[in-house]
Amino acid sequence: RADGADGGAQWIVVLHDRRDSVDAADRYERMLGELQATLESIGDGVFVTDLDGRVRRCNRRFAQMWDVPEALLARHRDDALFDWMRGRVVDPSGWMRRLAEADDPATLPATDHIVLQSGRTLERVILPLLSHGQPLGRVHTFRDVTDRLAERAQFELMAGTDGLTGLANRRRLAERIEH
Repeated sequence: RADGADGGAQWIVVLHDRRDSVDAADRYERMLGELQATLESIGDGVFVTDLDGRVRRCNRRFAQMWDVPEALLARHRDDALFDWMRGRVVDPSGWMRRLAEADDPATLPATDHIVLQSGRTLERVILPLLSHGQPLGRVHTFRDVTDRLAERAQFELMAGTDGLTGLANRRRLAERIEH
């Protein structure tokens, strides 16, 4: 407000059309909601880290597979979550070494198996998280393959042994002779 030359008040009013930014914010919120719903609907455990190895996001399936308490997730403390995970694997030092290697942005996609102390085996697939061709972090997906590995071992056992006697069958005998 300013006083004019004739003593009357003069006002300067500036208006900004914010419809575009409000629309963009609405689209962003919808997209974020869609991505969160998608992440939660996936049957695999998903764990996302940034380039510094900090946890960006994980889904409920990940928490179930690793038996992570809700209170631990709510604290958003990466060191506590990594300590929890290290305490759940059969080979803690190997797990931490592979986790550190996976956080290297130059690391290519990788797959490995993680054996938990519960006896479950998780297959982990690691992929780079990219935006416009630039690395932003890593996406770790976990799938419980315990039953699949047990079935495969059972199939291999049955394929190489006689069902009646349990002894090596002709196929296994031929493999052993060739070896």
